[in-house]
Amino acid sequence: MDREPWSALPQELVVSIAERLERRTYMMQFRAVCRAWRNSIPLSMLTSINYLSPLLPFKGTNHSSVLVANSVFLLQSTVNGIRRPWLISVEELNPGKLYIRAPLSRVVTKGLNSGFPENLGSSDFQELGRFYTLRKVDRPDQDMFSEKRLTEYDNKVVLFVDPVHESCPTIDDCTVVELYDQITYLSVTRLKDGETKQVCFRGSEFDDLVNFKGKVYAVDHKGSVFSMDYHSLKLLCVSETLSGSSRSNYKKRLAVSGGELYLVLRRCQISDHDAAFKVFKLNEENEKWDELVEGIGDDRILFVTFDGCFFTFVKDFPGWKGNCIVFRRGSFPEYSGIRNFDCKIFESWKLHLDVAVFHFEDGDCRPLETYPGYSHVFFP
Repeated sequence: MDREPWSALPQELVVSIAERLERRTYMMQFRAVCRAWRNSIPLSMLTSINYLSPLLPFKGTNHSSVLVANSVFLLQSTVNGIRRPWLISVEELNPGKLYIRAPLSRVVTKGLNSGFPENLGSSDFQELGRFYTLRKVDRPDQDMFSEKRLTEYDNKVVLFVDPVHESCPTIDDCTVVELYDQITYLSVTRLKDGETKQVCFRGSEFDDLVNFKGKVYAVDHKGSVFSMDYHSLKLLCVSETLSGSSRSNYKKRLAVSGGELYLVLRRCQISDHDAAFKVFKLNEENEKWDELVEGIGDDRILFVTFDGCFFTFVKDFPGWKGNCIVFRRGSFPEYSGIRNFDCKIFESWKLHLDVAVFHFEDGDCRPLETYPGYSHVFFP
């Protein structure tokens, strides 16, 4: 017995499914399946749906800040095999309107590159990472997207969703966890009523935090990891300290991939143009960090941004070598609070391409633009 094709679904069922899609990108991908589905779902259904998050942007109770979602997408043409892939960072400050950021930064650009394609099919988008940022709006007379505002790693934000309502949350089911520079506590705010409390653990100073397996995980200066569940908001130590971490003057960064938690340790610069990195994977059973001695693998690339870290596959980046870390200038703050912005790596300021690459294979670390073909992923 022959099966009916998906395109033969009744129109009322197709519309019913579309009405349950929470993001505009999901709706666009749904419409792209076939002509019948596209004809069943009018473009007017897109106007009431946000691109990145159905809950954001969200203004706090005092309206002094707005919580926005930001994503990193890889654009790959499904019709033009010659066109190079393009990595773009965007945020949604206003519902349904995306702002393009400078590569791996929080700075919103004023215009698009001349090579930006005029038409983008929905299947061209692959989301590599989703993060969150608090934009300060207490000074409306200032340019919210100024290069001097929120361009540095002054705060890290995690959107914490109640696991009980994770499948279909409302804003009342969400909590914001903030980490500020040189402060020994996490600031936790319930979005339902705006109630804020400070969460700490015996004076530990935290470097970074992420959402991992339904909990918030934070790492401190010594490399110890702490977990916090949604309801108790109590920090529990889940790993021993990281041996040798005290020899680094850079804050550690956390990354999540494939159900595993990773720690990125940047050691002190050995020479004027050298930066050394180590990556560890959390061994949950033995409550310790296991070093990835050979790096992250020839098939992967690790990107480090102000708002978070994410892994990608090197096969999606023609001309690149894997087993490397790509990071934005200043994305590893120093414990001293001194902001040298990696001046030993970058000889000058180039807002739109202040990105460096470290290769585990030979320890080489230098500006991305010095690697032939690498910069095309940001500026095709």
